[in-house]
Amino acid sequence: MVKIWRLHINQHKKKPVYLPIVIPLLICHGRKEWLEDTMRLTSLLSGPVDDLAGYIPDFGFELYDLHRFSDDQIKGTIMSRVVLLLFKHIRDPDLRQKLPGIMALLQTLMSKKTGLQWLEVVIRYLASVLDEDELSLEQIKKIAEQAISKETGGYIMTLAEKLRKEGEERGKLEGKLEGLREAIELGMTLKFPGDIEAVMVRINKMNDVDTLAEIKQAIKTAKDSSEILALMK
Repeated sequence: MVKIWRLHINQHKKKPVYLPIVIPLLICHGRKEWLEDTMRLTSLLSGPVDDLAGYIPDFGFELYDLHRFSDDQIKGTIMSRVVLLLFKHIRDPDLRQKLPGIMALLQTLMSKKTGLQWLEVVIRYLASVLDEDELSLEQIKKIAEQAISKETGGYIMTLAEKLRKEGEERGKLEGKLEGLREAIELGMTLKFPGDIEAVMVRINKMNDVDTLAEIKQAIKTAKDSSEILALMK
């Protein structure tokens, strides 16, 4: 909600800003049903909520608890049904039995230009959430071949190789980032130990290799920590 309001303010800088009404929708697809007595923001807070009610933002939300719907009751566009059914069953022990029926919904989309894109969304989600021993890409390939087409299986194996390479690249990037952060922390410890906490809180949130490398070099010649902080803007 805050992000929506912030975007609205940024888009209407030259006009008096009245915030739009936002109706929150919560889709529950956890392991358990959503508790009925936690349907307002204040129900999640501790302390004297009633006594301080005038100072606490509070709102309700529309709850869409997937546990309370049968598969047949989940309606909408093909892709919205696919996504919601995956959300509902992703942690079920019988996911392998449910997946062919969910995949079969994609048949209609595969004849369209965006068909492969939607299939990639599904495969990426399954690969990111499930461990290899829970459901491997080879098993997903076989299910897709049976539920959609043989050609789909070939695409999934191509995507599997793409995901493997992306994983390797992510690993290399994380290694570089970690090395630069450690070097910056060492440099700050030696030159500006009193400001290390303020700097490292921000450094640990940065993921730009070039900027971190620049900061690492700047520490060598910086006269005070303000020069380092200036590079983080």
